[in-house]
Amino acid sequence: MFIDGEPFPVHLAVHNDWAVWYYNAHMEHYPERRAEEARFMGDMASYFSVSIIDALREIATRVGLDYFGLDFGVSSAGQVVIFEVETGMIVHDRDSPEIFPYKSEAIARIRQAFEAMIDRRKRIGNNYVFGNNVNND
Repeated sequence: MFIDGEPFPVHLAVHNDWAVWYYNAHMEHYPERRAEEARFMGDMASYFSVSIIDALREIATRVGLDYFGLDFGVSSAGQVVIFEVETGMIVHDRDSPEIFPYKSEAIARIRQAFEAMIDRRKRIGNNYVFGNNVNND
């Protein structure tokens, strides 16, 4: 999830098949995969290399939206592989806290960032054009 150009992790689906979605990864059955997801969601910047984080920020700049989701992977060569850019990604906190105890904190960060973005837009008022902030705020 990207909010104001910054990436926020929503989930990490780990699967042996290339065609992976969160629902078919069955993360609830694999503690080692959940441990990897927890590390990713806890500190995405240390999970990926600086070049991956820079690439994600460049993608955000090129997409030019204030809020959007990105499904992506990282190739064996260390390059971002984009599967989908989406404007309707659902961010929820309905996963079992017993199985996914790390998700609530990550989702809270997304909500806080989104609310802060809305508050900034309210302060800017009519001078704001979506995707192109004329006040550079």
